[in-house]
Amino acid sequence: MKKEIAELVVGRMREETEDVSIYKDYSGRGMYSKTTTGISFEGDIPEFFNLMIRVLIQFDEEDMEIMSEMDDFRFDNLGLGSIIY
Repeated sequence: MKKEIAELVVGRMREETEDVSIYKDYSGRGMYSKTTTGISFEGDIPEFFNLMIRVLIQFDEEDMEIMSEMDDFRFDNLGLGSIIY
């Protein structure tokens, strides 16, 4: 995920919860040591997506243009939390 997208989403999500943060240099399954920016969340994936939907419906046209560059994503369980990248 591009850093710009993570910053936009996390900035908006923090208006509703402090349980979200940017995770720099994450290397997920099958990435073979490559890294990317992710969004970590202190909860499970369904909770994360519920929050993300509430945030996305508030985005304006400029925000959606930034989000249009997010063409693919993955998610992992971090034990006590989750990450989307």
